[in-house]
Amino acid sequence: MRPIDQEDIDQVSPEEVTQPTQEMSTPETEETQELPIPIVSASRQVLGDDGQLTIDQVVSIQEGWIVVYNDEDGKKGEVLGYTPVNDGPSEDVQVVIDPLLAGDALYIVLHSDDGEVGIFEYPGPDQPLEFKAEPVEDHFRIDNRATIPELVVSDQEILEDGIVTVDYVAATRPGWLAIHLDDGGQPGEMAAYVPVRAGVNENLALPINWRVATISLHAVLYEDAGEDGHFEDVSIDQPVRLEGTQVAAAFEATFPPDVFVVHQPIVDGNVLIEKAVSYGPGWLVIYFDDEGRLGNIIGQAPLQNGINEQIVVPVVESAVTPLLHVMLHQDTEDVGEFEFPLADPMVIHQGLVPNPITFRTDAGNYLITRDQPLSTSDDVNIPLVVVDEDSWIVIYSDEEGEIGELLGLTWLPVGLNRDVTVTIDSERITTLLHAVLHIDVGRVKEFEYPDNPDVPLRRNSNVIDSPFFLLPE
Repeated sequence: MRPIDQEDIDQVSPEEVTQPTQEMSTPETEETQELPIPIVSASRQVLGDDGQLTIDQVVSIQEGWIVVYNDEDGKKGEVLGYTPVNDGPSEDVQVVIDPLLAGDALYIVLHSDDGEVGIFEYPGPDQPLEFKAEPVEDHFRIDNRATIPELVVSDQEILEDGIVTVDYVAATRPGWLAIHLDDGGQPGEMAAYVPVRAGVNENLALPINWRVATISLHAVLYEDAGEDGHFEDVSIDQPVRLEGTQVAAAFEATFPPDVFVVHQPIVDGNVLIEKAVSYGPGWLVIYFDDEGRLGNIIGQAPLQNGINEQIVVPVVESAVTPLLHVMLHQDTEDVGEFEFPLADPMVIHQGLVPNPITFRTDAGNYLITRDQPLSTSDDVNIPLVVVDEDSWIVIYSDEEGEIGELLGLTWLPVGLNRDVTVTIDSERITTLLHAVLHIDVGRVKEFEYPDNPDVPLRRNSNVIDSPFFLLPE
């Protein structure tokens, strides 16, 4: 064997050279992390007055919202409620909705919380989530057994106690039942209210001031949305609505035959009666006083069926006595022609002729005030002033319970003056104000006091002064 020389080495290719090999290990591949599939699932269930729904299962891939929609003809309609859900699986998720808005079927949809965290913003950034281009949602049916709000009230006679009876009230949750006066066929001023419990309430009694009531009345059901057990402003405790319509019932009331009249002087041979209630055509009849009994008739005025207000009754002025009596008569024969005693007898109520309503023609000067806020035009209102000669109503500030500075005044003619407006100096007002009557005996309609004769009017040697408070807005 000849020795291997360099030439032999050079002729060997690299492929023919056997090199020691080292087994190379293949890096292990990490297990692929599978993301959860988002799911929402709800089963058929009963919906009660509490409006609570249970969502069986929710799997979310991020923080989000479960949103309940109404089913409107097989499509998602109004949003009825929502609640937040965490990233990952959740079970028995509770959502509260208004049961009165829910139909027989509902949708639940998984939404994102992409806007301000914890604030549901839809329409807006909190959009429905999708999986494989499909919304994550479920559709399920409910048995809606919530109480349907309802009011039943019958036409009724209201007696002297003023009790109104509402036959039946069904309420989804605790609330309030109110009686309103009529205002052009709609609920007007509230006359009374009582609490109602959730469920059925029967024969609820509410006392009203029947002397100022309207013949048509309205019962209205309200929420108790503010402080529990306290009826608050109707902007808080709002009327209950069913399918957008206020839960209310109108009814007709009959009241005892009634006349409302204030003490007043006879001006231009007329008596002014504030209000009279007549069932059918009738007459308002004025009798003079005969030692405390009904004397002769000195005037009458016709009445229409229902409530009559501001009735002017001409009287025989020479026959006026310090006391006058008012009676209601029927109009039974020729309507519009007073035929008493041959016809048109006195009204009978519950088998009896009501007692006469008596008023004085020599009551002198007086006024009625009420606590009130100052109007935006710096006015105060005096509801009623009765004077037996031309006078002034003057508003003064208060100084430790006594009459202070003059703030404003208004001239008044003899007789009854209602809703008198007095503009005052708002920069000098005090919380307590004084309304004082002054006579006008100097130059007509020119206030001459304290240096001249328009002095304060007095009763029993005391200045006729009616204090009242200015209320905050």
